[in-house]
Amino acid sequence: MIKVLDVITTPQGASRLLAKRARDIGRDPGFENAIACPAEPRFTDAFAAQGIPFFPIDMDRGMGPGKAVGEVKAFLEILRGYGPDIVHAHTSKAGAVARMACAIENRGKRRKIFVVYQVHSFYFNAFTGIKRFAYRSLELFLSRLTDLMLFQNGEELRQAEASGMGRRARLVNIGNGVDFAEFPPAASPKRHPGKGATFTLVCVARVEPKKNHRMLLEALRILREDLGRGEARLVCVGEIGDAGAVAEAERLGLSGAASFVGIKPRSEMSSILAGADAAVLASLAEGKPRALMEAMLQGLPCVATRVTGTDEVVGDGADGFLVPLGDARAMALRVAALMDDPALYESFSAAALARARVEFDEARVVGELKSLYEKAVGGSK
Repeated sequence: MIKVLDVITTPQGASRLLAKRARDIGRDPGFENAIACPAEPRFTDAFAAQGIPFFPIDMDRGMGPGKAVGEVKAFLEILRGYGPDIVHAHTSKAGAVARMACAIENRGKRRKIFVVYQVHSFYFNAFTGIKRFAYRSLELFLSRLTDLMLFQNGEELRQAEASGMGRRARLVNIGNGVDFAEFPPAASPKRHPGKGATFTLVCVARVEPKKNHRMLLEALRILREDLGRGEARLVCVGEIGDAGAVAEAERLGLSGAASFVGIKPRSEMSSILAGADAAVLASLAEGKPRALMEAMLQGLPCVATRVTGTDEVVGDGADGFLVPLGDARAMALRVAALMDDPALYESFSAAALARARVEFDEARVVGELKSLYEKAVGGSK
């Protein structure tokens, strides 16, 4: 049996991104797939019911070295207790902790843990100057401790190749997908809500600087005040890690038009998306945003920033719009175009749904992962 241990920084991420995948892989008698992440009952209590072995670890999202030392020690204890064949790390912080711990555990061992790191977007892409150089250098160092790096988009794979991250690690673009059983595609495209009717925008993303909610709020202000589209509303779904964004909505006079509803159960997300008219995302960087894939499965046109990863999900001018990063007015104008033109809106909805049905099925990703795992363990014996 191949024992796989997924590790991620947040329990919400474990629930949303990994639980279904780990459960499906674990149902194969040739595999056992465990998860390590911080414990939070509303997310992690469900793992046992799904037959997923779970290991709690105290880990936060900060990249400072002080706490990371304790996190590496804690993960070493999990490794020694569970004895995985493969460690599959997700997101920058968990990737750093897991790779350091595996390097320590593998020293002098004949049978080594095979180390997989999945890039959900390179951390350094959100910075410029010295910070970008420092985090890029750290990623280059950590790539020397990695056997396999998985990418959700081609641009970051090319970045890794150009940076020399493939000198030891094998680099593979595995993409991303959505569980169609949990998020079944809509039966038909959406109809335009009608001119003058409430037009609801939805953003599904943790409220943090990287997700750039302030740009969304400024776009909403421009849409309502400058462009006269007072019927526009914004619903932000996700953990509130940046309370300043909520305060910004109040400062802009959007308290009645923008709502931050926090984390919602996965069981409610399909209905939340079905009740919206378009999806928006203003991220500084993405891997390959599943939130937009899920929105497109409900036939929602998407308006998002033209950044790595997002540009492989939204077809600009075909099923949605991409706008320059930081250009809130461009975003407002694109949303206004969807509000004003029912034919355009319904054309985008039909195209988004058709594309999502063909391209975004997670079953393909799970099958490819299992094949990679089998090759990895077979090659390490």
